[in-house]
Amino acid sequence: MARVLVKVDVRRRASLLEFLREQQPKRAALGEKSFTFAVNDDARHIGYVILEWESFEGARHFVDSPHSKYLLADWPVAEVLEVLKLKDIADDYK
Repeated sequence: MARVLVKVDVRRRASLLEFLREQQPKRAALGEKSFTFAVNDDARHIGYVILEWESFEGARHFVDSPHSKYLLADWPVAEVLEVLKLKDIADDYK
């Protein structure tokens, strides 16, 4: 399992969550398994979108592809602050 962590400056959390749900079939077609969304309790305008992928290679391919830039550009956020690819280290010990 791998995750793509997207840190965003979001002012309308409910609208982003709704948009992520609507956009999910497009991301699923590219390999996304699921997603979650959380906010920083100390800085509530900072949100974290966590996209889960079956493999690190799939997550890397998505982040490096023009599709991710196109899909993230549509998000109703003030700014995409950071995009990280996270590998589950348990995969290395199976």
